[in-house]
Amino acid sequence: LDDLIIQPGLRFDYFTVNKKWQLSPRFNSAYKLDVITTLKSAWGYYYQTYDYDALFERNYFIDLSDKKTLDLKPEKAVHYILGIERWLDDRWLGKIEGYYKDLDDLIAPKLVRTKRIDSITGFATFDTSSTPANEGNGYATGIEFLLEKKHIGPEDNLSGWISYSYA
Repeated sequence: LDDLIIQPGLRFDYFTVNKKWQLSPRFNSAYKLDVITTLKSAWGYYYQTYDYDALFERNYFIDLSDKKTLDLKPEKAVHYILGIERWLDDRWLGKIEGYYKDLDDLIAPKLVRTKRIDSITGFATFDTSSTPANEGNGYATGIEFLLEKKHIGPEDNLSGWISYSYA
């Protein structure tokens, strides 16, 4: 059991925009497969509040006046991460890590069903309003490869890392 490390954690956030507290549980673990190879995993809830800068990047307007934001929840992501790292020699460390993120309660303009019928398709159309709502959701997946060079002494002048991510 000396080869297993478990690290639970909790984070509390208070969002002044909507005056809400959030509890974010988190969990990390590492298991040494041998002296140079470690299997790692992580899971956790991550919350973030919305701000005007992020909303401008989304190419639509949302009214964030006080009366419209008090009922909003912070945007939530649940992270699942699994990786392995291995020392290639006494200076070089290689890592591969995959992740999945489940995204919920994303802020988006409230969809409004209209009675307009599209003349080409014959379907009812949806319009958006400026009223914010927690109607967005989605996911993100990816993998990262990292090669790190450690600085191990005064005669060793090179250190750093290079990484490639595919998301």
